Amino acid sequence: MNTTKLLSIIIPAYNVAPYIGKCLDSCLNQDIPHEHYEIIVVDDGSKDDTALVVKQYCNEYPNISYHYQENAGQGVARNVGLSYATGEYIWFVDSDDWIRENCINSLLDYVRKLQLDICLFPVAKVDGERKNIKDDFAHFNEIAYSLDEFAEMGKMTYSPCNYLFLRVLSSSNNICFLSGIYHEDIEFNTRLIMEATRIGHYKSSEGLYYYRYTREGSTMNNRSEPSLRKHILSLFIVLKSMRNTYTQAQEGAYKSLLATTHNSLFLTALIPIFETCDLPNKDQLYREYAKEYQFEYLKPKKGLSKVDIMSPFRYSLALTTRLQRTFQSFRALINHTRF
Repeated sequence: MNTTKLLSIIIPAYNVAPYIGKCLDSCLNQDIPHEHYEIIVVDDGSKDDTALVVKQYCNEYPNISYHYQENAGQGVARNVGLSYATGEYIWFVDSDDWIRENCINSLLDYVRKLQLDICLFPVAKVDGERKNIKDDFAHFNEIAYSLDEFAEMGKMTYSPCNYLFLRVLSSSNNICFLSGIYHEDIEFNTRLIMEATRIGHYKSSEGLYYYRYTREGSTMNNRSEPSLRKHILSLFIVLKSMRNTYTQAQEGAYKSLLATTHNSLFLTALIPIFETCDLPNKDQLYREYAKEYQFEYLKPKKGLSKVDIMSPFRYSLALTTRLQRTFQSFRALINHTRF
């Protein structure tokens, strides 16, 4: 019997007992039969009643499965979900967010009609009663774009929740999330997108994915010294990986977009931490990491010469206004990321 599903929804969960019910309800209230898709919940060592809530759903809905792991981080939980997934396509959903009801059927029809490797869609950020629809790719036509055609649009997507992707795209290229760091989703996205040959955008006046902008207990609010140090080291690791991806990429628009993304992450994420944090000896810490993870300004097609990152002030002065759109996207990402 063929057990392959059309879609696998992978939900990493950690201490989200008050929220995960709404997430699961949204994934269940869809316009395709439950037997055509699966919902995989990976509990990342929750200490609250997350397991109890999810197991109650598992008892009622056969298309939901529950898997437990000792706390290892969201990226590892997503990797575990990928290892269990049988769906033709993958959709990552965070356990305190939710998706639009009755959207999966038309989304999958569109994706399969255009034979897309990756399909982007509009998202909504919800803060209490306020809802803000965001669609960075609204200018896309309803066609399949090549990798370089996508990159020519000048936008990168930073969250793995913002798109569907063909499962074989990650499995056949051994692409998974780095473990033990923050911002592993950015690193994952840049490598996954590089393997795509057909990228599209699903148009909708409403968001298909709803972000809960902030919640009590979210690790994005953790500004302790250990968290800041891990945050800084993670950014250096991600930047180094992006540089490796840049080196491997073929000449063209996507390589240029990688360079812009790399430089923007440095300026809008790493530098502000050193400017605002109260870590002792932070300048020495910066120099130590910069020496270990040496990289220079990556040139987007033409423009600036290499700039030594050992001087963050000199580096930031060298960047041009052509990066401002990407800067703004990264600022929004950093403000929302759950560390």
